[in-house]
Amino acid sequence: MNISKLKIAFKYLFGGMEAVVDYLLDIVNQALAAIDPTKRKKIAAAYNTLCKVLATMTSLAWLVPTKWQSAYKATLGAVADAADALADFKIEAAELTKVRDAFNAAVIAWRGGDVPDTDVDFGCCEDCEDRD
Repeated sequence: MNISKLKIAFKYLFGGMEAVVDYLLDIVNQALAAIDPTKRKKIAAAYNTLCKVLATMTSLAWLVPTKWQSAYKATLGAVADAADALADFKIEAAELTKVRDAFNAAVIAWRGGDVPDTDVDFGCCEDCEDRD
């Protein structure tokens, strides 16, 4: 499964970073859905796809708005955990279900929008410098 740089550019221009992350998460979902625990080649293909998505998400992290950074890091962690589970090219059905569930929870958290407001004005206290 390939990641289209052109598609990422269009998603970013017309939908922002949220659209880019949604595109990348859909690729991970497709890769996880295609895994057959009895076929080593399918596991290896999914692992390679997840590694590529993880590298892409890591390189684009600077584009994520500050208020989404915590959710983005949790999503990166979920992709990394899923890749780690596939790293030995063996996975049992129960482990695959656990990985899928954890990843889906991260996707729901990313898309949920329950991110606390992190835009804090640190200049609001004019006499803060005088306090020790």
